[in-house]
Amino acid sequence: MLHLLKRYLKVQIRHRKVHNFAYKGLLQTCRQHFITRPVMPKDKTSPRQVRAMSQEVSKRLALRKVASVIKTTNTKGCWLPVSISKNNDGYAQLKFIPDLLSPGATGKANQRTYLLHKLSMLAYDISMPSNGKEQASHLCDTRECFNPQHLFTESIVTNNSRKGCPGDLVCPKGCDGLVYECPHVPKCVRVISKH
Repeated sequence: MLHLLKRYLKVQIRHRKVHNFAYKGLLQTCRQHFITRPVMPKDKTSPRQVRAMSQEVSKRLALRKVASVIKTTNTKGCWLPVSISKNNDGYAQLKFIPDLLSPGATGKANQRTYLLHKLSMLAYDISMPSNGKEQASHLCDTRECFNPQHLFTESIVTNNSRKGCPGDLVCPKGCDGLVYECPHVPKCVRVISKH
C-alpha cells in the first residue's frame, strides 16, 4: 500500500501538482499511519458475536461473585447467604461494579445492585426471564436462596401457583405411598427426603 502511494506522489511531483517538500511530509505522515496503527482484521466481528462475548464476561463475573458469597444450607438444601443485605421483598442482593463498565471505574456512583438469585442463574447457565410474562421461580419457596438447582424460569401463573404447595408429602407412618403429590413440573422442593 505504501509503495503505491509513493508511486502516486512521484507522478504528482513530475506533473508539478505536488512540491518536493510536500512529498516528504506526506510520505512521513503515511509511514507513521501505516506503522503505528494496527491493521484491522478483514473479517469483522458481527454484533451477535460481540453480544456473546460481553455475556461471557458477565457470566464469569457472576460466577466469581456467587462463589465469593459465604453461605449456609437448610433442610431443603437451600444456599442461604450470610451477612448480605436484602431488598424490601426479601431477596438477597449484591452491590458491585460490573466489569462491562469502563475499565478502572470506581466509587459508589458506578456500583449496581443485582439480585443474588439472578446472578446465580446467569453464572450457572439457567435461562433468564426474557419477557414480562416470565419470572425467576424459587422451587424451594425461599426468597434468599441462590442454589441453581432450586431456580427455574416459568410463567407468572405457574410461579404464583407454587405458593402454598407442600411438595411431595410422604406417608409419615412409614408406608411407601405419597399423601400428596406436587402437580408442578419441575416439582417443588420442600424437604430433602432421607432415603
